[in-house]
Amino acid sequence: MRTTIRLLLCLAALAVVGTSAAVTATAQFRASLTATTHTPTVNQRWTYYIAARTLKGKRLHASAHVQVFEGKKRVNIIGWHQFTGSYHQGYRWPPSTRGHRYTFQALLIATGANGKKSQLKLNYAVAPR
Repeated sequence: MRTTIRLLLCLAALAVVGTSAAVTATAQFRASLTATTHTPTVNQRWTYYIAARTLKGKRLHASAHVQVFEGKKRVNIIGWHQFTGSYHQGYRWPPSTRGHRYTFQALLIATGANGKKSQLKLNYAVAPR
């Protein structure tokens, strides 16, 4: 009985941790967007990670258009990045962003399992401090 309860608690903890990353499997490929924290310190290096895989788990060649939004207004374009499998990059939030809430977004474009281009929009909530 105790083992079952511990197992359920561990699974619940993993479910909570798993919600901090943007993971989607609705297109012809899977992708994820994670970062070191949702509350980065301004003027400090903050690292984000993007990964793209086929539905069978094979590394996928993809392009990512990375942007920052405040509400529905785009406030910064980080750029376009091409990668195979995974990509990570550092970003420094300027002091003027302190106290605001942003959506860090990666629009991934890749050729899916059906041989056609497909895209996924991944969002990551950020509140610099």
